[in-house]
Amino acid sequence: MHTPGIDRLQRLSTAFVATTMVCGLAVAMIEVGAGALTRPSIISVSPSPNVGTHDNFLGGISCPSQHLCLATGSGSANKYDKSLVERWNGVRWAVTPTPDRGTNYNDVNGISCASTTECFTVGDWYTGSVDRTLIERWNGAHWSIVPSPNRGSGDLLESVSCPAPKLCFAVGTWNRMTNDLTLIERWDGAKWSVMSSPNAGSVNELTGIACPTTQFCVAVGYQHSSPYRTLAEKWNGHAWTIVSSPSPSPTNDSLSRVTCVSSTFCVAVGYQHMSVYGVLIERWTGKSWVTMAGRDMGTLGNYTQGISCRSVTSCIATGRWQQGLADRTLVERWNGHGWTFVRSPNVGSGDNSLSQVAFLPGPGGHFKMVGYTYNGTFDRTLIESGP
Repeated sequence: MHTPGIDRLQRLSTAFVATTMVCGLAVAMIEVGAGALTRPSIISVSPSPNVGTHDNFLGGISCPSQHLCLATGSGSANKYDKSLVERWNGVRWAVTPTPDRGTNYNDVNGISCASTTECFTVGDWYTGSVDRTLIERWNGAHWSIVPSPNRGSGDLLESVSCPAPKLCFAVGTWNRMTNDLTLIERWDGAKWSVMSSPNAGSVNELTGIACPTTQFCVAVGYQHSSPYRTLAEKWNGHAWTIVSSPSPSPTNDSLSRVTCVSSTFCVAVGYQHMSVYGVLIERWTGKSWVTMAGRDMGTLGNYTQGISCRSVTSCIATGRWQQGLADRTLVERWNGHGWTFVRSPNVGSGDNSLSQVAFLPGPGGHFKMVGYTYNGTFDRTLIESGP
């Protein structure tokens, strides 16, 4: 059976933008163009393309310059997902051709750019019987598949971080018998190889990684030792070790993504389950992980799934919250003292979700968020820009 990426497992898919509505509020549409030097004051929807008429989804984004962002996910013109990458050139988003493996599913989940001419996106492809790792490389002009190792019968990569042009780390999971185990791979400038990584339970998955330097990385996810608990690991330049991380709820806790400003300030987001699912945000202090007081919208489920920090006093967390029968976009801002809600638009009355976010540098710098919206039949790409 094909196993999609973590965002698909958590019902994160895609979105088509035609009209914009915000839970009963009309939203002014302000799109930041190539020459705009003013930081937008509100979050607005950016027109984004789709491949075919079936499901399209964006789950990763990286913005190495003011005139280049790359968003990754999957798109489908039929029953099989294919890798999808969209490119921002400072004016508009457009689909960038990407290669695929085989004739079945291909998904690219995470992306990291060391420069405008050196990016990697990671995910998985389906042979018809098992999942295999998928890694593609951007050289500034086109994408190509790079050979990547596998360890078992079900291997997939969820996230990647490149602290230098010739050094990247990718994380995910692989299956051995009935156990899901952590998977970490390293790019040395010439090839990808598997690294030794610890496990905490019978089910282990790493879904996010951030490397602010070549000698320090943190990876996050979850492990199952009844119940599900958060999982955090640290790279010190020599080895990966498990670092204790809070699991506040008695039943189900998971971390989805992580970002680092330095080796002493990282933020990870996910969810916890009390009476309902709620936001879970944790901070790395340089010595330990501690919980932060994130906020929940409404009284039903809330999930934080994306995170980006431009500094220790400016972070944006994205995700979704449940309003009635539909999911709505969720955006929260960290100002160095606390988390507050930021109003974010939704497209139509179906599910909307923002799965990842990245900071666009330069004059008028702001955050770009990607995810999906449901049009009643299929998921379509969703891209939003904001403060």
